[in-house]
Amino acid sequence: GAQFLEVGPQLWVAHLLARRGESLRYGALETCLDKLQGFARPRAASVHTASQGERVERLLRKMLVGLEVFVYDF
Repeated sequence: GAQFLEVGPQLWVAHLLARRGESLRYGALETCLDKLQGFARPRAASVHTASQGERVERLLRKMLVGLEVFVYDF
């Protein structure tokens, strides 16, 4: 699922829950990203996330078309 928490004026944190144990469920991630798209687009929000690997980054960019997406390597 996806949860959105307002932490400041025009600042939100999205919790995308798409893992079962150690396994990432890509179908669940797509559902979460669809919800994120629906939440972020009307707010003209950008998306910031830590790197989760090349496959996830490709999915982010595919699903979040029209939003600014920033992926950070730590």
